[in-house]
Formats: sequence, C-alpha cells, structure tokens
Amino acid sequence: MTAFRRSAAILLAVAILCISAAVCGCTSAALVTDADPSERLTLNCSFDILRVGEQRRYYPRVCPEGSLDDLVFSVADTSVAVVGEDGLVTALSAGETELVVRSPDAACEDRMQLAVYDDVLFADSDSDAESRLAAVASREGGASVALRGDFLVPVYVKCNLSLTAIGEARLGKVVVESGGSLLAKDITFFDGGDVDGGVVVCSGASFDARGCMFAGSGSDISASACRAEHGFGSAAFGDCDFAGWQTAVEASPSDGALNVINNVFRDCALAILVDIRDESRGADCAMQGEVRDNIFVDCERCASFLRYSDLGGELDFEDEDVVV
Repeated sequence: MTAFRRSAAILLAVAILCISAAVCGCTSAALVTDADPSERLTLNCSFDILRVGEQRRYYPRVCPEGSLDDLVFSVADTSVAVVGEDGLVTALSAGETELVVRSPDAACEDRMQLAVYDDVLFADSDSDAESRLAAVASREGGASVALRGDFLVPVYVKCNLSLTAIGEARLGKVVVESGGSLLAKDITFFDGGDVDGGVVVCSGASFDARGCMFAGSGSDISASACRAEHGFGSAAFGDCDFAGWQTAVEASPSDGALNVINNVFRDCALAILVDIRDESRGADCAMQGEVRDNIFVDCERCASFLRYSDLGGELDFEDEDVVV
C-alpha cells in the first residue's frame, strides 16, 4: 500500500509538471531569460555598404519566433539614410550612420553600421571602373568613393575627393591639382613594373592619408611616395607604411601644414625630406604642423630638415623618432 501511494504521488507530480509546461508554452519554444537579452532580437548583418540612392531591406530575427510584434526601426543620422517600418533603408547622402531595431515592450534592440558612398567601384568586375573614378575625381564639388581592386592609370583630382578601400585597393600615380583635396583611407599607392606611381600634391592642394600603404620598387632614383610641391596647402600622413622609396615624403617650401605622425618607413634611401627655405623671399616659410612618433627600419637616412635659421616657421620637427 505504501509503494502504491508513493507511485501515485510520483505520477501526480509528473502530471502537474507537464500541465505547467504546456500552459507556459515551454514544450514548443526556447526559454529566453533576462540573462541573455542580446539573443532575443538580432539583425541579419552588422555592417553594410550602400551607394547614394540605393535601397536595401534588413531583416530582424526574433527568438522565440513570433514573440515580438512591436518592432520599431530608426536611423541615427537621417541626412545619410532613412528607414521604413518594414526595415527598407534608402541611402540619401555619403556618410556613416547606424540602423537600430528595437522592441519597446521587451526593452531589447540590435544595431548595425551603415556606410554610404556616392559610388562604389570594383575594378575586377566593372570594366569601366577606372574611367568612372577619373570622372568622379574631375567633377565639381565633392565625392566619396569606395574602391576595391587595381586602379593603376593616372588619376587627377580636381575636387574634394574621399577614397576608401573596401578589401584591397591599389592606385598608381595620383595628382592632386590646385584647389583639389584627397582623403585616402586604407589605400595602397603602388609604384613598380610598368606602373609609375606616387602622389603629387600641387600648389594650393591638400592630401590626407590614413592607414595607407605606399609600396615602391626602390629602383627609380627620383621616385617619391609623396611630393608636396612649393605652396602646397596641406599634407598629412597617419598610421601609414612606406617601403622601397628613394624619398618617401618630400615637402617643398610652403606656408601650409605638414603632419607626419606615427608612420613606419622601411627600406627607403631618405624617409622624410622637408625644405622650408623660400628662395623668393630669402627666408624660411611659415610651415605648420608636426613630424613625430615615426619608426624607421633599414633606411639609409631617416630625415632631413632644410632651413635658413632656427626661427623660421612653426613646424615641430622631432628628432627622437625610433630607428630600428
């Protein structure tokens, strides 16, 4: 009798547990706890690239499926892109922003980054990619372009142009003409073989390289990775890598700004040449900026600073960089 009562009690407990599980829905849906809210709502990607005018829909995944019906989409910067109630994004202008989907009731959300460019060029798949880049570089106003592949024909920049590598992107010779400006991010500037490379910054022009690679062959005695001509507006290099040049960075007299900060120079005959002597005035020009925190590896000469006196200009030229 005692064994019978014990068995009955066990069967009753199991029945109660099964009924409770059925009521709670645990037999057909995964349990989501407050300890892991990031898994409740997720977008189908974390980063994407769009052209201006392009539309693309993004899809949220809800866990358990169907448990949220109050999803709201928003974009951080509506001047760059806008989004509809169904997650359809329309790119409006070049820039970066963030797409957010959230559930107000469940207090959970997910975010993704969006980068919008005026054009996106793939040299390997677009037969007219080089000509399109040339056209963008010479048009009026400004443009932001994402690149992938080899663009080894000369490019003449006449506008305010921003170039960003997505994957590997190589450019040959680039001339930033007077009145133009070029911002380059993660681009490889290549010289070698049949390609005449390097960057020329003309009088009144500006160039800013961030995280770029300047890859030279080292065989051309006149080769410069970047030559800023007399009267250039500004030239800046940050977190860049130079290898195989006779002269990596060459700055001629100018009242503009030169900033060469936190770069690596390898196998260069002369890494940095700065001349502030303005022969037309018989005095040093008033060049601004800083040259500091650079690393030199197997360079014949690290840096040369040419001037008439110790008083000319306001360029902070550090002579305590690291030599390896």
